[in-house]
Amino acid sequence: MAPALLLVALFTSSLHAATTITIRPDSTGTANGDAFVSSSNATNNYGGAGALAVTTSLSKGAFDSLIRMDLASAKTGFDTAYGVGQWTITSVLIELTSGTPNNAIFNSPNTAGQVNVLWFGTDAWTEGAGTPTAAGTGVTWNDVGALTTGAQSMGNFAYNTSGTQQYTLNPSAGFLTDLLNGNQASLWLTPGDSTVSALFNARSFGTVANRPGLIITASALAPVPEPSRALLLMLGMSACLLRRRKLQL
Repeated sequence: MAPALLLVALFTSSLHAATTITIRPDSTGTANGDAFVSSSNATNNYGGAGALAVTTSLSKGAFDSLIRMDLASAKTGFDTAYGVGQWTITSVLIELTSGTPNNAIFNSPNTAGQVNVLWFGTDAWTEGAGTPTAAGTGVTWNDVGALTTGAQSMGNFAYNTSGTQQYTLNPSAGFLTDLLNGNQASLWLTPGDSTVSALFNARSFGTVANRPGLIITASALAPVPEPSRALLLMLGMSACLLRRRKLQL
């Protein structure tokens, strides 16, 4: 690359250091929420059960889970670091901690497999307070189909049955719009194969670090130089090169 073009390229590609923000839902309130739903108990709510289950259709039935995250703090943090609208997302991770299926409602034991993650645009679902032993009003298996119409894939990950794991997501257009506007974002976790049986801690888990989390990294948008400045740089370097060549003749 010619020196003038190299100088312009370096000028246009300068970026601020990346900023990472972790979002974990509090254990109360309605801005955040999570719940599992069960095909075997399709009209029951389990938002107060303290767990998230994702299971293919095994002996206890199939399970899906819903998670709602408030992204306002991430937008505020990135706006503060780079300026409003002057940042771009470079990575999104979901962090989940495995739990132990110690209630008879769950398929047991946990088994490895694939879990799908999808974004959906309806955030007005109710977590509810239902548990396996106490009925509650809120989202159920029968509600999920209508809620998730038009859901957008965020990829899948390999569940390994234990511990705390971080999984890379491919942020969908809907998720990015929610993030750029500081909205709530709802995620739908579903089985990705015929073997998976996963159980995760929910937002009511006592240890904050073991609740579901989103780890979002952003960088500043590349500054765009004014055309006149770039042109002057190129012309100046070209003139220097031309003068040097003449002196060498």
